[in-house]
Amino acid sequence: MATDLTTSDATGRLARYVLGTKLKDMPTEVRVEARRAFLNILGCMLGGARHATVDAVDAAFGPFAGPPKATLIGRSGKTDPLHATLINCLASSVHS
Repeated sequence: MATDLTTSDATGRLARYVLGTKLKDMPTEVRVEARRAFLNILGCMLGGARHATVDAVDAAFGPFAGPPKATLIGRSGKTDPLHATLINCLASSVHS
């Protein structure tokens, strides 16, 4: 009998899998690619951090940010997590 998974069931299963997985249990290739992907996105964020578009969005939305708890990669200072997510993601993709 097939089980019909709802979104919450799938999300719960994924969360349990991620929380239960140890780095040492992953194949070497997976660990290497994870490091490569992390360095790639970090480099993209640094490369786009001072782009004019990122500056404009930061200037427009920055005044509405909450308490500074999160890092803006490649930029000075901190901001709230939601604003940091917006700016860091924009910076990572601005040259695409």
